Amino acid sequence: MASTTPRFIGLTNYVNMVLDKSFSLVVQNSLKITFVYTVMINIFSLFLSILIYKVGTKFGNLIKTIIYFPQLLSMVVVGFLWRIMFNYNYGPINSLLSALGVSHDLLPQWLGDVNLVIPSVSVALVWLVAGYYAIVYFAGLINIPHMYYEVAAIEGATPWKELIHVTLPFLAPSITISTVLLTVESLSVFAVPAAMTDGGGPGRYGTTMALWAYNTYYSNFQYGKAIAISVVLGLVAILLAFVEMKILLNREDNVV
Repeated sequence: MASTTPRFIGLTNYVNMVLDKSFSLVVQNSLKITFVYTVMINIFSLFLSILIYKVGTKFGNLIKTIIYFPQLLSMVVVGFLWRIMFNYNYGPINSLLSALGVSHDLLPQWLGDVNLVIPSVSVALVWLVAGYYAIVYFAGLINIPHMYYEVAAIEGATPWKELIHVTLPFLAPSITISTVLLTVESLSVFAVPAAMTDGGGPGRYGTTMALWAYNTYYSNFQYGKAIAISVVLGLVAILLAFVEMKILLNREDNVV
């Protein structure tokens, strides 16, 4: 029978967490998702926002509706949807590859390959939230005074130079808030990988820190260790957010 009397054990749970053979792998998984999630969504969302801005109101509203739609879905639904997409035997992605002539034996096992599971989860996450941040960037774009683009055109600036010297400097506040929010979100990713990988498989190669804490608490009933994982995860998120805010706010000051 479990004891109901509290007993102080110091940092034992934190030590057990670090000594766990899954610790290094799960941390790597979370950092990989954080990097891909933050970088790819920022780039893709910025591209989408510029596309919406360039095509005008009529088609822009249509694009905004399409790309924002995933935000209306439950994360669990998104996870199961992409689990079907990446299915080895009947998923649309492998079916398309087969139609293009790829042998069945050479088809990727997206969610069964230890090297592909995290990239596959990352694709689903980018699809889920890119539309939201595209709207954030679009709101920043429409507030940029048009005269700066007119001056750039007169000076003969290429689209690339226009992006680097006009668009990105004025979008600095949007980049700051998006990067910080994306970092915190990525570290707490849980529902999508849980649904796509059936709890974090294969092995622990699809497990994030948040999912590891959940499994430790509800599956292994190691409550103290699960709380230790959650505390460390929270501290890492705060630290990364603080560092990013420091760097990006300084960048904003330099731009101004």
